[in-house]
Amino acid sequence: ETSVQAINQGNIFRFYQKPCPAEQLREGLRAGVRQFQLVTGERELLEKTLAGSLKVLIDAVSMNDPAALARDARLRGWVRMLRSLLADSQPWQIEIAATLHAIGKLAIPPEIFAKKAAGEVLSDYERSVIDRVPEFGRNLLINIPRMDKVAEIVRLQDRGFDGSGFPPDGPTGLDIPIGARVLRILKDLNEVCGTGPLTNASFALLERHKSRYDPNLYMNVKAIILDKNATAIQYIIEIPLSALSIGQVLQTDLCLTNGHLILAANTRISEIHLERLHVLRKLCTFIEPVRVST
Repeated sequence: ETSVQAINQGNIFRFYQKPCPAEQLREGLRAGVRQFQLVTGERELLEKTLAGSLKVLIDAVSMNDPAALARDARLRGWVRMLRSLLADSQPWQIEIAATLHAIGKLAIPPEIFAKKAAGEVLSDYERSVIDRVPEFGRNLLINIPRMDKVAEIVRLQDRGFDGSGFPPDGPTGLDIPIGARVLRILKDLNEVCGTGPLTNASFALLERHKSRYDPNLYMNVKAIILDKNATAIQYIIEIPLSALSIGQVLQTDLCLTNGHLILAANTRISEIHLERLHVLRKLCTFIEPVRVST
């Protein structure tokens, strides 16, 4: 009975009875090392290689929407802050879902989003199309091996804990994957913050509709993000555009002298940003200096 419990509950890789020939034991150890390398290598591929590749892809696709790029980067930063809270819930899946939460927009004509951004009245069909962005995202992601759980988080990202939101026939309460429950909180928080800083008032706005959120998860998310936001030490400086470096965060919008927005405030500078700015500086004139935090 003890052996059965050890195998079933202890993740036993091999079971040998004594006396065990030395060569058999050596082969078991070699096989165990190979299995460990396989498992850890696969995890690193999923957590780092895949996530990094997808981030580069999404940043490139979003380059023509600087404001959305900055908001998405802030959202990913908040998810990383919550890794300790999500330690038992495959945090890499939630981080990838946060990276890809808006990928469904690729299936929708940009004219519809332009119309919405301009404050124009949308038809019932246009509103329904925008509501279905998570579903479109899920349909794109489900074709990628090992991304089924990520796809489900993306599909349910707008589902409220109380049963509100999309999809109307989706799960409620704790039946909603924790990743989707987290994304619902963080997406709404991102929306109320806009281009401004995160404050207690931002969470107060969310609490007007608190039934949408998992109450225990919401309180934990609020406590962690406010704590990390308060303890983060930022040094804000003004520098010429030529001095921008990877990892710095814009504190103000980066615009051309004609007012055209190139990168929005809160954007963390990446290599692809620097490459684009290097080209643009030869063609256009920017408003300088720029304010950044390090």
